[in-house]
Amino acid sequence: MRIETFHAAVPEFAEDRIREQFGTVSMSATRISFEQWSASEDRFALLRMRLDGRFSFAGEVPMVVISSGTGSYRWDVGRHSGDATQTPMACGPGVRAASCITDADVHVVNLEVASLETSLRALCADDARELSLRTQARDADAALRWRTAALVAMTEANLGHLESDLIRARTYTALAATALEVFAPGGERRERSLTRGELSAIHRRARQFIDDSAALPITAEDVAVAARACARDVDRAFRARDPRHRSMDDYLLRVRLQGAHDDLSRADPSRGDTIAEVALRWGFGWPRHFADRHAAVFGTTPGQVLER
Repeated sequence: MRIETFHAAVPEFAEDRIREQFGTVSMSATRISFEQWSASEDRFALLRMRLDGRFSFAGEVPMVVISSGTGSYRWDVGRHSGDATQTPMACGPGVRAASCITDADVHVVNLEVASLETSLRALCADDARELSLRTQARDADAALRWRTAALVAMTEANLGHLESDLIRARTYTALAATALEVFAPGGERRERSLTRGELSAIHRRARQFIDDSAALPITAEDVAVAARACARDVDRAFRARDPRHRSMDDYLLRVRLQGAHDDLSRADPSRGDTIAEVALRWGFGWPRHFADRHAAVFGTTPGQVLER
C-alpha cells in the first residue's frame, strides 16, 4: 500500500498531481492551497483533499471515481448535475465530468474498472454482465452506506492496517460491493430460488475453499468462484446451514481466529513474538476487537495464550 502526502500553493503543481491520479483532467484555480493524503494500490485508491480557494476540474477519467465533500462542491456528469456535499457522486470512463469546488474537504475513492467488473460478475454469477453506474446514490440510506464504507477504509489506512494483505483484500471487497450496491443499476439485493441440495453443494465447496485458503488474502469473489455461485448465494448457503444463521464472512472470521489462536499457542515471547503481529497476520487490525473475539470463542485472552 502506497501512502503519500502532497501540498501545493501553485496551481500548476496541483494540476500535475491531479493528472497523475485522474488522467487527462484539466484544472483552473485561484488563490489556492491544495493538500492531499492518499493511500493506493492496483485495485483502489483512497484520497483526502483540502482545497482552499476556487477550483474547477473537467475531463474524462479512466477509473471509477466516487467522491463526496463538505464546503462547496458542485458537479456535472454527462447530463446529470448535483451537489457532492449532499450525496456522493460517481463517474467513470467514457463520460465527461466537471466539478467546481470552493474551500472544501473532499473524500475520493478510485476503483480500477477491470477489478470492479470482476466483482460485479462474481456478485451476480454472470460473466456477461457489463458495468454501469448511477451518478448518485439512489437514496439517503445508500449514501450513508457508501460514506461509512469509505470512512472505514480510510481509517484502516491511517492506522497502517492496509499493510496486511488480508485486511487490504477485505477492504477492497467492502468498497467494491458497497459501490455496486449503491451506484450500479440492479445492484439492490435480489434472490433466486435454490433447492436445499443446491445450497448444500454451494456451502460444501465454499467451506472447503475457505478452510484451505484462509491464510491467504481471499475475498468474497474468490469464494464465489470456488463455490460456482454468486457471492449472495454463497452467503445464503452459509446462513441456511448454520443454526445461528451466520454468514460466510462470519465463517471466514472464525477460521482466521482459529489460525491466530493456533499461532499464539506456538509463539514465544522470548523470540519477540507479539499478539499484534499474530493478529495482523490473520487480518485483525484492531487489538481490542481481536481480544474480545478471541475471549468470546476460546474463553481466554490472547495474552494468556501467549504466556502459557
